[in-house]
Amino acid sequence: MPALSDRSATHRTDARFLLRFAATVMGVALTAGALAWVLIHFIGTTPHPGRVVFPVALFASTALLACGSTAMQRALLAIRRERQRLCRRHLCQAMLAGTLFCGVQSYALYCLIQNQTPATAQADANAFLIVFAGLHAMHFCVAMLFVCYIAVRTFAGRYDHEYYLGITLCTYFWHALGVVWMVILGVFVMALGMQ
Repeated sequence: MPALSDRSATHRTDARFLLRFAATVMGVALTAGALAWVLIHFIGTTPHPGRVVFPVALFASTALLACGSTAMQRALLAIRRERQRLCRRHLCQAMLAGTLFCGVQSYALYCLIQNQTPATAQADANAFLIVFAGLHAMHFCVAMLFVCYIAVRTFAGRYDHEYYLGITLCTYFWHALGVVWMVILGVFVMALGMQ
């Protein structure tokens, strides 16, 4: 009989974890979506059809990406030193930076799309930049799922100074996305120079 009770307790623990993970992901998605909606509807954009224009929102999203990367690195350092509370705080900061990045990046993509003209949609630099920024945003959404996952696991006490592989992988994934973003920005600057 104890084996059945242990299995039942494990299922309840797993169910609680899944509910917390789903609630965290939904909170991040709804917050990022609400931020994008507010920016699109209250700030808007001035279209420049056919021209490559660097949206100011990309500066903000780049800063948010860097803040999140720094917070992830600090969370990794904290868990290595068994500073659980500090690790959780830095993971929350990374989730906040990532959520804000998703909202601001969505607005920046909206601004880029407003400059697209149907006649040149297949061949101009704007379309190229939209595709690469969109692909980066999709990969970042996957990264945010990982951040939510490890954050919920960290709050459940699943990581410590001996086992923190999830935090390590997530941190390096975030850093890699930052490097890719810098390359995309470099291409953007080159496209502006060729205009």
